[in-house]
Amino acid sequence: MTIDWDKRAKVYEELKRIVMENNLTIWIATQAPPSGLGNRRFFIPFSEPELLIIDYPDIMSPSKKEK
Repeated sequence: MTIDWDKRAKVYEELKRIVMENNLTIWIATQAPPSGLGNRRFFIPFSEPELLIIDYPDIMSPSKKEK
């Protein structure tokens, strides 16, 4: 499968806009967080092997949040 880098960049920019407008948390990690935190997460692979994890602020503890 070929990656469409232009399309991926557009999706990332739109995602960033949504995150900023809605004051969501961005957590960049090399692996997914533990299961059992509910279904309110979105895992969007954007840079191997990292995942962009967008979460509602009340799910992550303050120590896990990016400023």
